[in-house]
Amino acid sequence: MQTYPLALFEEYMARDTSMAYPMDTVLVLRFDGLLQRQALEESVRLAATRQPLISGRLQSQGRQLFWTVEKTDFRVEWIDYDSNPTVLNSQGYPKTEPLDLTRAPIVRFFVIESPSEHWSRFVLQIHHSNTDGMGQMNLVHDILFLYGQQVGAIDPNLPLAPVDVDKLKLRYPVGWSLKSYLRNYFHTMRSTWQLAIVAPKPLVSMTRPDMNAPEKDAPHSIALPFTKEETAQYIRRAKSYGVTVNDLLLCDYYKTTTQWRHAKGVVAPRGKNRVMTPINMRQKEHENIPLTNIVSTVFIDRTERQIKRPYRRLLEGIHREMQWVKRRDQRYVFLLALKVLRCLPGSLDFFLKMPTCRATGVLTNLGRVLNSSAIPHNDQGQIVLGDVVLTHLEPISPIRYKTAIAIVAFTYANELNLGLHYDSRVVTEQDARLFLNLLKRQALLGEEIESF
Repeated sequence: MQTYPLALFEEYMARDTSMAYPMDTVLVLRFDGLLQRQALEESVRLAATRQPLISGRLQSQGRQLFWTVEKTDFRVEWIDYDSNPTVLNSQGYPKTEPLDLTRAPIVRFFVIESPSEHWSRFVLQIHHSNTDGMGQMNLVHDILFLYGQQVGAIDPNLPLAPVDVDKLKLRYPVGWSLKSYLRNYFHTMRSTWQLAIVAPKPLVSMTRPDMNAPEKDAPHSIALPFTKEETAQYIRRAKSYGVTVNDLLLCDYYKTTTQWRHAKGVVAPRGKNRVMTPINMRQKEHENIPLTNIVSTVFIDRTERQIKRPYRRLLEGIHREMQWVKRRDQRYVFLLALKVLRCLPGSLDFFLKMPTCRATGVLTNLGRVLNSSAIPHNDQGQIVLGDVVLTHLEPISPIRYKTAIAIVAFTYANELNLGLHYDSRVVTEQDARLFLNLLKRQALLGEEIESF
């Protein structure tokens, strides 16, 4: 048995979780064909045993939280959709129950398959206190690689990239030297003031639900893929503006909030619209680190008046702010704030239980995923492992009270995909689809849309 004290972001996620808003992430992999049971179960076992933290359970001693890691038997649950169709909700996603951090392992693997329709869905449910999006994708990569070896699609002599358990200690430092902090002092105070004092407005008004009652048939999510041509067009447009794809997505997200409210006849609230954007903190020294969180987040605020400015002006302002975040190391501010709160007894719990809105929405861009040359792909860029083809994958990131939507963008098989996880207690499926369709239209037309 081994113990690991929780790092800052891990503790933030662990303390912020609840039955009503679990900080669980769900990843659904959709396959044409039926997965081989023995091969997948062995692949999951081999891949998961390389990752110490998901073998742990949460314990506390005084104010300190830590993972207690013990030998764990990782299992895959198999569900026959043909005899149990209610396992999927109305959007076609598997219904899940919140994970219990005090019981190991803090992960669930299951397969939903339809022998009559010849498809499989492999589902990974894991808590965000255990891993970030990149760590989750690394685990899935390992499972697919090992499965490919089990079914003869990949040379069995090829080794997986090693993991170095000793590198888990690298997740503890905040990352700022005193010199860097002093150099960015005034910029950091500005960001801290924004985070601590300025409360943004939620996308929709809502009353606090019973925090001990899970959302019915969760998670509720909608996916919308771009074609290869639309993806290439979007990348070209970002390059023509001299901005990143992430800058472009932020701009299109803001424009979409205004269009969505207008379409619903909702008057935009006075105040800030805030997008929470996770930032990858991995450096060269984090190579081969096991599953964990090496991530921070930044908050981008815009008023309704700023959002209604001409498209190019809004985009240029977002691009300048994101460049300022990088130059002035503002990605460390959120971690620094968590560190200060953790040093003051009870402050972190008090901050997390405040009923104010922390972000209007979340936008995560995972970039290109599962494009390793070690795993075979077909001409469309899709992963092929024996007689199954990975046609789509759908990551679902957590939501929280008054943050009613979380959007994940990623590129698989040279196609940009958008996924929207929404709070079904305050956002209907019809309204969620409207938002995502408006976002795609905005992304494809850009500044050509001038009606709003």
